[in-house]
Amino acid sequence: MVRVSPEDTEEELYLFNLIEAQVVSSEIELVHVLGPSVNEPVLRQCRSPKLRVDSIRYERRSWRTLLRLGVATLRAVRQVRPDIVHIHSSLAGVIVRICLLPVRRRPKLIYTPHAWSFSPGATRNVWFRRTCERVLALWTHRIICVSEDEMRLALDAGISQARCAVVLTGISSHAAVTTAVLGPEPRRRRRVLFVGRFDYQKGFDIYLEVMRLLGERAEGIVAGSPIVSKPMDIPIPPNVRTLGWCSPDQVLALYREADLLLMPSRFEGLPMVALEAMQAGVPIFASNAGPMREVVEDGVSGRLFPGAPPDQIAAEIASTSDEQLRRFGQAGRDIFQRRFTAERMSRDMLEAYRAVLGESGASNSPVGARWRSMLDSTVRPRATI
Repeated sequence: MVRVSPEDTEEELYLFNLIEAQVVSSEIELVHVLGPSVNEPVLRQCRSPKLRVDSIRYERRSWRTLLRLGVATLRAVRQVRPDIVHIHSSLAGVIVRICLLPVRRRPKLIYTPHAWSFSPGATRNVWFRRTCERVLALWTHRIICVSEDEMRLALDAGISQARCAVVLTGISSHAAVTTAVLGPEPRRRRRVLFVGRFDYQKGFDIYLEVMRLLGERAEGIVAGSPIVSKPMDIPIPPNVRTLGWCSPDQVLALYREADLLLMPSRFEGLPMVALEAMQAGVPIFASNAGPMREVVEDGVSGRLFPGAPPDQIAAEIASTSDEQLRRFGQAGRDIFQRRFTAERMSRDMLEAYRAVLGESGASNSPVGARWRSMLDSTVRPRATI
C-alpha cells in the first residue's frame, strides 16, 4: 500500500493502484512508467515483468527538470513505441503533449488532470490555464476525468465533451483496512480525524477552528504536514494532537481510532483519503466541494456542509448520535464496494483505452489483443511515479 507522505500524493496513490491493475491485464503487454527517480522505491513495490521504469533527476522549480522530462519522453516513445501514452497531472500534461506534437505516428494521448489547474480555489492565471487546457485538448485523444465534477469543469472551460470520459477513482481492496463499524465508545470524547496537507485547499484552518469550538467534547487526531503552501500561522488547539506524516500501518490504526473523518476542503479532485475512510467504515463529515457530492451521500454515509462553516460542522459533530455514526460508516462501506474499487476503475479504464484504439467495447475487442502503455507522471518532488 502507498500512503500519503512528503513524496506521495493522492494522484500517486491513484497511479499505483492503476498500474497494479494494468500489469495483471492480459490485454496490456507492457506498462512503461516515467517519473522522478526519488520515487522509484515506492513504485518498485509493484513487482511485475511487464513493468518498466524510467526516471529523471528532479530539481525543484528548475527549467532543467522540464527539459529532462521532455527529452526522456521523446526517448521513451521512440524506444518503447507505446500504443498509448497516459499522462497524469497538469504539469506533465503540458510538457508531454507539447513535446509529442511534432512526432510522426505519435501514440494515442490520454490525459488525466487530477483536478484542473483552473478549479475553483485557483487564484492565479486562471484564464491562461483554462485557455492552455482548451488548446492542448485539441490533440489529446481522451481526457479522463476522475469525477463528474471534473467533467463539468472541463465542459465549462470549452473542452469538447467528445474528448472526455469519466472514470471514477478507485482503490485496491487491500489499500485500506476494513474494520468493524463499531462507532464511538460511550462516555469519551469524540475522535475527529484529519489526514492530508496543512494548507488552504484542504481547509486545515477550518478543521482547527471546528476543534476549537468543540473544546473538551472532542479530540482531534491529525496526520499530515504542509507541502504545497507555507505553514499556516494558526495556533493548534490543546485538544488536537499532530502526528506528522504517518506510515501505512499508522494510518490504518488511525482509522480504527477515529469516530469520523473531517474533510473541510475548499476544492478537490477525488480524494483517496475519503475512499480509504469509506472502505474502513469511517463516517465522513466534509465540505460539499466539487466531487465530494459524488462520494458522500449527505445524511446517509456522512454529512456535507456548503462552504464548510466551522460553527455548523462543530454543532453537527456534537449532536450526531453514536448509532447514527455507525449507520453512516456502514453505508459508506457499501457505497465504496459498489462504486470505488480499483477493480471497477481498471475495467472502466481499459474500456476507455479500447475506445481510443478504435474498439467500441469489450465485445468487439480482438481476441488476444495486447497493447503497450506508457504512463508519464507529474514532475514534482512528492510524485510517486
